[in-house]
Amino acid sequence: MKQYFFSIPALCLIFAAGIFCGAETVPLAEMWHSTVIDLRFFRMLGALFIGGALSLSGMVFQAVLRNPLAEPYTLGVSAGAGVGAALAFVTGLHALSIFSVPLTALGGALVTLLLVLFISRDGGGEKLLLSGV
Repeated sequence: MKQYFFSIPALCLIFAAGIFCGAETVPLAEMWHSTVIDLRFFRMLGALFIGGALSLSGMVFQAVLRNPLAEPYTLGVSAGAGVGAALAFVTGLHALSIFSVPLTALGGALVTLLLVLFISRDGGGEKLLLSGV
């Protein structure tokens, strides 16, 4: 608990700096009544939640595979997602819906992960990383 003591104040400081600092300087008295605060606040809020979701998904990925070195790049999952997205463009699925490219990327990532897990089913964590690479 002691090592995380400065995390919350640092997060609040970075969040406030993202709102108040920018290319356009707006006086503090006018900050709350302008569109700048609306745009910057929701941009920083989105960055906070998306960054938290990415770190949580990385932690779940490592916990499920029981390997601290497991990440989408070393296991080939990100490359599989790229192949799935490219297939959506090559086959013309991207014209059907706005969700077709993300869904085919997800499908490519899942197929790649299942293939890597199938290849490394007999070995330990070392074989899992080597199968992904």
